[in-house]
Amino acid sequence: MKVSVDLDWCQGNGLCVLEAPAVFSLAPEGKAIFIADVAEEQRAAVEAAVTSCPTQAITILD
Repeated sequence: MKVSVDLDWCQGNGLCVLEAPAVFSLAPEGKAIFIADVAEEQRAAVEAAVTSCPTQAITILD
């Protein structure tokens, strides 16, 4: 599974990190960073991160 974060939309709220800490973290400047190729067993956590993102900056690409 591939994940994309639109850094122009990301506000660094960190909700993605709370939902999927194995996939997302926050860079020092406050924007979300992520693993480009995410294991399928992380899908539920990533979907929760997508849902919780207040700016809808996260997209599952597959």
